[in-house]
Amino acid sequence: MPQVYVERKDKIPELKIFSNNSYESFQNPALVLADGIPVYDIEGLLKIKGGDIERIDIVDSKYYYHSCIFDGIVSIITKKGNLSSMDYDASVYRRVFEGSQSKVPFYSPDYSGKTEKESRIPDFRNTLYWNPDVRSDEKGNASVHFFTSDEKGEYIITVKGMNSEGICGSAVSKLEVE
Repeated sequence: MPQVYVERKDKIPELKIFSNNSYESFQNPALVLADGIPVYDIEGLLKIKGGDIERIDIVDSKYYYHSCIFDGIVSIITKKGNLSSMDYDASVYRRVFEGSQSKVPFYSPDYSGKTEKESRIPDFRNTLYWNPDVRSDEKGNASVHFFTSDEKGEYIITVKGMNSEGICGSAVSKLEVE
């Protein structure tokens, strides 16, 4: 029967396994899975009620997966099979994002009027212009117009585009604001 024990390093629990090879002792913690998902919060795992666990599978030998070597595996399968028995680390899970969003225009101030030119409110933008809908003419030329920031310095202009055949291109240039 494989043996698993809890060892605490700096008050943080780790699950370790006794090797099935009597000439070998594992130094590293085991890979811990709960319903097939890696678990790093062993404290939370230990709070699962025994009645919620269907079974515990243990691999008591070194386990090789690509470039990773694990000193055994502890796999806990809950009765519901969906990790609802414990609080899980949200960074391990796929997050659902809002897919299609309405188009929001990029704000680019217009300083062509007298009031805007004489305004005492400084413009410290670091993105001066962005437009995903710039179209070139039949010769491949396009022009855009924007006002610069009040922040003196060197700005990088990056242009990326795609032609009607789906071929991508890009160019980088510099703009000096004095």
